[in-house]
Amino acid sequence: MDATAPIGLGVIGCGSIARACLRATQSHDSGFHLKALCGLDQDVVTRTAREFEIDYTTTRYEDVLERPDVDAVAIYSPDPLHFPMISAALRAGKNVVVTKPMVISTDEAEQVLALLEQTGRVLLVGETSRYAKYCIAARQLVDDGDLGRLVFGETHYVHDMRPVFDKTPWRYLEPKDFPIGSMCHPVALLTWYLGDAEEVFAYGVNSGVDPRYPADTPDTYLVNVRFWNGAIGRILGAFGIIHPPLPMETLSLFGTKGSLVHDRVVLDRLPGLPTATLDFGQEQGHGGEVRRYMAEFAQAVRTGAGTCSTALDAAKTVAIGEAIKESVASGQPASVRVAF
Repeated sequence: MDATAPIGLGVIGCGSIARACLRATQSHDSGFHLKALCGLDQDVVTRTAREFEIDYTTTRYEDVLERPDVDAVAIYSPDPLHFPMISAALRAGKNVVVTKPMVISTDEAEQVLALLEQTGRVLLVGETSRYAKYCIAARQLVDDGDLGRLVFGETHYVHDMRPVFDKTPWRYLEPKDFPIGSMCHPVALLTWYLGDAEEVFAYGVNSGVDPRYPADTPDTYLVNVRFWNGAIGRILGAFGIIHPPLPMETLSLFGTKGSLVHDRVVLDRLPGLPTATLDFGQEQGHGGEVRRYMAEFAQAVRTGAGTCSTALDAAKTVAIGEAIKESVASGQPASVRVAF
């Protein structure tokens, strides 16, 4: 497409992250032109479209895909709907940005990768953790060799899900697949630095804090990971909890030349080992991350440039989620699929 023309965008969903996408793409300098909005509740869709000056609304995502002025779609629907919507969008010739997880099984992931190969379209997974400023800075430190060879990494995602369940009942009615649908955040973040996982050993427990979530399904997971490069890691996904006095998401990286814990860094080459702080100020919600991944998506659509959250990355993240569930069920380590 014309590298200077705005990308016609259709947005599917009206939730909080969808609204962040709408805010990120409504300005003239965003590279997008909002063409269509889809949601289940026509009243909500109409109000949202009026707020963001979108002319066309519908309750059927197929209507969005049929529009010739829509070059790309942004999918913010419940997890089980991602695969059919992605598949239909790619077959309709649309580029796709989809909230995490990309899909909910490796079988679905394999089919998405095949469709991308067939269609030549762009797909970016909106894995917000990879677009946080301190995580981008950490990646730069790793790429520049400042931390040396990474030996150990740790991520956590802790989130009292009760308020989320109140707003989105599908998460307990389905029920939500936490290892794939929520732990994708800390999993995708850790693999961004340490690469492909070889094996996981996981434990899971149901807290009973929210009786709406099935009692026979864990809502909190602790996972040890071995990576193909020899590093080891640990991932905590805690969702049936009272939120602790901690950030919702954290990152720790320990290397042979330095260490990073969240936004603090120590480098061995500096005398006295002072602690430096990566202070980027506060961003409200996920708005900043969504702006950054939408800008990257626009560049990829226009120029074919790569992204830091690809469909292949997302497929491998789903594979780790499946291995976590296998390990919890068997009480043994589980191998992770890496070939797609």
